[in-house]
Amino acid sequence: MITLEQIRLLEKKINKTVEVINLLKEENKTLKGTLESSQSKMKDLEDMVNSFKSNQDEIEKGILGAIEKLDCLEDDIEEQKKNSEQAEITKKTTDPEISNNNKPEEEEEGPTVLLTEENDENELDIF
Repeated sequence: MITLEQIRLLEKKINKTVEVINLLKEENKTLKGTLESSQSKMKDLEDMVNSFKSNQDEIEKGILGAIEKLDCLEDDIEEQKKNSEQAEITKKTTDPEISNNNKPEEEEEGPTVLLTEENDENELDIF
């Protein structure tokens, strides 16, 4: 037969089990909230990463386009410089006034004469 003592012991165990179950329910609820919050943050971060990747691609395309334009501009400038130099050379070789004026003038140097007053006032010193 079941005694009163056994019933009270069973009741205590059941109450303890109910308390543990309630604690576990609260913990489970807290963990679910944390999980949902973490998943939401993770989704936001994934969206940010995808946005950055997309922006990065656009930035890279823009930079490459700008570099390409600068390369074309540099090529145009070099071509204009070559054409200008070629035109100047052609002009110098075909225009007799310019070609004669560009020749260096030769200076004729003769002996330098100095008068000295050492022995005779009219004595010449030639270098």
